[in-house]
Amino acid sequence: MRVINIAPGFVKTNIHAAMGISFEEYRQRTGNLDFIAPERIADIILFCYRQPQAICIRDLVVMPTTSAFG
Repeated sequence: MRVINIAPGFVKTNIHAAMGISFEEYRQRTGNLDFIAPERIADIILFCYRQPQAICIRDLVVMPTTSAFG
């Protein structure tokens, strides 16, 4: 069994819609951070899944290269 903990930075989702604000306003409220496209996270998960059984990737921290938190 493979268990991978992936800790992405901010991922661009539609969470702002539940808050009743636009994505741009949400981005401003979070400090104009760079967001990761969900497709990028999916690509990373697929990459990990495709590794041979002898390889175990346990933890990944994913941030945009332009992030101040990197």
